[in-house]
Amino acid sequence: SAKKVKDVLSEFAGNGRLSKYSTEQHIDFEGFRTLMTIYLDVDDIPSQFCQHLFRSFQTKPSEKGEELEGDRTTKLYHPSTRTLASCRL
Repeated sequence: SAKKVKDVLSEFAGNGRLSKYSTEQHIDFEGFRTLMTIYLDVDDIPSQFCQHLFRSFQTKPSEKGEELEGDRTTKLYHPSTRTLASCRL
């Protein structure tokens, strides 16, 4: 794909395909899958492959025993601000 990350991030604004999500908030697996299909410029992405990618961003609960929101929490790197955005599965 010739798309750049900033092109995909624009989908979070206005009426974009990812507008129901915020770059500052959690994103679920379906949102991540949509993000990947946009970025890779494909109609569909194999579920197992996408799950593997999604899980590669996941973090484990802290050692203090704090529970994470939802079943799993994932952090995605936000290149334009050089920060991590939280994602939830």
